[in-house]
Amino acid sequence: MPPIFGYLYAGDLTKDALQAYGPGGANMQPLEITILGMQVLAVLVVMYVLLKITRNVLREIGLS
Repeated sequence: MPPIFGYLYAGDLTKDALQAYGPGGANMQPLEITILGMQVLAVLVVMYVLLKITRNVLREIGLS
């Protein structure tokens, strides 16, 4: 279940970025772009860590 929240959050960040840079969108300030990039990176890191933990648990119980 937790990876779903990561995907939802990443999708929301993408939507925000597309609205900001899409047709009729206001331009984002450099600080906002930096924060958005850091948020996307944080979500990707958390998803990677959860994937590694899940793989280790599945390996320990013999399902992979």
